[in-house]
Amino acid sequence: MKKLLLVLALVLLSVAILTACGRGNNDANDPVVEEPTVATPEPTPAPAPVVPEPSPEPPAPPAVTDGARVDRVNEVTTLVLNNRVERLIVDRATIHNAAFNGEKVGNFADDGSISWYVNIFFNGLYRVSIEYARHQGGEVGLAIEGGMESFEAELPGTGGNLQTVELGYISLLSQSDPYQLTLIPTSFYNGEFAEFTAIILEWVDNLDLYTVIDGGTTRLYHHQATLVGEIIDEGSNLGFWCGNSVASWPLSVRQEGNYRIRAYVTAPEYLGGLGMVSTVFDRVRTIVDVPGTGGWSNYVWVDFGVFTLREGNYYIRIQGYELHGGHFMNLRYVDLEYVGSETAYFPVHTDDVIVSVATAALGGQQQENDWTNVGHFRRNYEMTYHLEIFEGGRFEVILSYTSPYDGPGILYVGDTRSTFEVEATGGWGNYQELSLGVFDIPAGYVTIMFTGDEAPGDWFMNHDYIRLVRQ
Repeated sequence: MKKLLLVLALVLLSVAILTACGRGNNDANDPVVEEPTVATPEPTPAPAPVVPEPSPEPPAPPAVTDGARVDRVNEVTTLVLNNRVERLIVDRATIHNAAFNGEKVGNFADDGSISWYVNIFFNGLYRVSIEYARHQGGEVGLAIEGGMESFEAELPGTGGNLQTVELGYISLLSQSDPYQLTLIPTSFYNGEFAEFTAIILEWVDNLDLYTVIDGGTTRLYHHQATLVGEIIDEGSNLGFWCGNSVASWPLSVRQEGNYRIRAYVTAPEYLGGLGMVSTVFDRVRTIVDVPGTGGWSNYVWVDFGVFTLREGNYYIRIQGYELHGGHFMNLRYVDLEYVGSETAYFPVHTDDVIVSVATAALGGQQQENDWTNVGHFRRNYEMTYHLEIFEGGRFEVILSYTSPYDGPGILYVGDTRSTFEVEATGGWGNYQELSLGVFDIPAGYVTIMFTGDEAPGDWFMNHDYIRLVRQ
């Protein structure tokens, strides 16, 4: 028993020694377990500011010089107030047979055009300017449908840069229907160079004080006129007339009929009558010489002729024209004298005269657009112009018309009969001029009449004026 206990004690002692030796052994071959080192974190730097990339420039709109032509209808109406400048951009326009890139209109076909609709809130005189760019010069026409005027203006070349050029002045009256302003390139060397961006209407002055025309003689005084340009109301007359001078009077015609229109003027002798005056009335234009009167106090009457005035509100405008001097005349007043309802003869004073349909006797046709043209012109209807030729000579007679049909016509100049051929213009809105021949017309009264000859189809044409050009 004692031996057994002794053996057990020895065993336990051996186990203890071995355990102690294993814990203390740090041999080079044994791996050394190092305590992990905790690094102190470096401070995080502030992020660099983010500089946004510059926005790319918006792409330029495509050029319109070679763009596809379109027909684009836009009947948005712009309200035009007094004391305002309205910029009518092409994006608000109706575009016919021309290219459009969202900002400009160009690459016009022969019948290409741009139209805007405007509602005039106040009667007024408006300055019209055009914003355009082109490389060469050319002419542009502006027609006011539903109004009383159209005109053409020469546009200088711009080298491709955008610029604004004044076209002239128009008198517009407040009415229930909007005016349609149509811009038409008329004689560009190459339509692709014309790029239009806007028409600008600038209100100049009121035309609210109507003078009533009800027969008899009505006098329009200098102080009743709306003035534009270097013209001055001197208290007893309108003076300092020059090339940009314009005087306008609004009229309300109650008695239809024929009226002789004349102005009481004076001009110094040294100008020799080279100053000229034009009057615009219901789209009728005539030009007369202002003779030298020997001094500023010697007044004389200048006769514009007899005009047929229909009932309604109109205006008369007198302006300088083709002046060969500075301040060329004074004007005291203008008279409208009722001369009855018999035939009125349109005066032909100068070598190139446009005679509007507003002066003509109709033979069944219907006036359209406030006498800017006549339509519903059947082939057997006659169109008659009564003219007073102040100086006889040889004149080319030119017809302005539009028609989708070909066909023959008959013309009478006095007792001289001739024939002519109308060629289709591609539609009812594509006006062009046609020479009807050259005729000897003596001084005095003459009647020019034309009609459609018997030919296939019923309708003949739409027509807006004839033109006489001295040869």
